[in-house]
Amino acid sequence: MRPLKSLTLEAIIEILTEEFKKVPDKRRAKSVTWEMHAVLMAGFAVMFFQNESLLEFQRRMKKEKRTK
Repeated sequence: MRPLKSLTLEAIIEILTEEFKKVPDKRRAKSVTWEMHAVLMAGFAVMFFQNESLLEFQRRMKKEKRTK
């Protein structure tokens, strides 16, 4: 891991990505659709953007994408 010069969102995402990839995935391989890293990053996004749920987050992102 590189030393931080400042705590930017990009730096946080990089750190979380490195750490989340180390988390063991104990789910049955047949039932896995999303990699554990992606699931954990989605959880971080919900918390970072302070949404009440992942569904609310997805709806907000979809709405913002349409307005651009």
